[in-house]
Amino acid sequence: MTGVQTCALPIFEARKLYEDLSFYVPDVYYFPVREVAFYNIDAISGDLRWERLKVIKEMLSKSKKIIVTCIEALAASYIPPKLYEKYTFELTTGDAVDFHDMSQTLVQSGYERAQIVENKGQFSIRGGIMDIYPPISAQPFRIELFGDEIDSIRTFNVETQRSVDKINSVEIFPAKEIILSKENIETGSMRIQKDLDIVINNHKTKKDREVVKKIQQIIAANLESLNENWSFETIDSFIPYFYDKTANLLDYMENAFIVVDEAAR
Repeated sequence: MTGVQTCALPIFEARKLYEDLSFYVPDVYYFPVREVAFYNIDAISGDLRWERLKVIKEMLSKSKKIIVTCIEALAASYIPPKLYEKYTFELTTGDAVDFHDMSQTLVQSGYERAQIVENKGQFSIRGGIMDIYPPISAQPFRIELFGDEIDSIRTFNVETQRSVDKINSVEIFPAKEIILSKENIETGSMRIQKDLDIVINNHKTKKDREVVKKIQQIIAANLESLNENWSFETIDSFIPYFYDKTANLLDYMENAFIVVDEAAR
């Protein structure tokens, strides 16, 4: 059974509750609220995203645990949990792999292809070598092929780019909270454009037109990035556009027992 402590308190109160519980019982996790943004900003926290993904992975496991979060996180929309299971896979020495097919899967699950892997959520391919930095891992991994089979898997240092320790297998978990297929992108683009057309038609004053023009420019840039890169900076805030049915946080846990702090509030 998964225990869930939800609180309608400020973030620092939830953090304090998490720290207090951690002192007394094991397997306690803090699930931070997603930063909702409909305009492009540079300050969306990568650390926050990695922390949320780490807890999502724990929620999908069957072990008993306590999740501390805020009521806003409990009420938010999420992708169907089966998508995380579908796009989570393990690579083991000796496995036959196709880096071309794998790269498509990684892009769909939120990874960014880069020349050199320096941050979480990135991967690169150089001939028969793939570097990848899963968001749930403390270190990146270098996968080397011999023919079409994995010859070795090693951790490496992002600063020196030198291999460190040899390991037998690595688990690859999605790098974003939204996983898209071509069909999802087509559906989402159409729905976003439809809502934009409604906004344009309902705001026809001169002052409104200036605001709407800025919105049009942002949406146009987002949709262009979506078609080219399968993502854009604030895509997590647009989850309901891409799926016929979204999930809530309880869909990620079986037999959840919920305790709400300050229920009257």
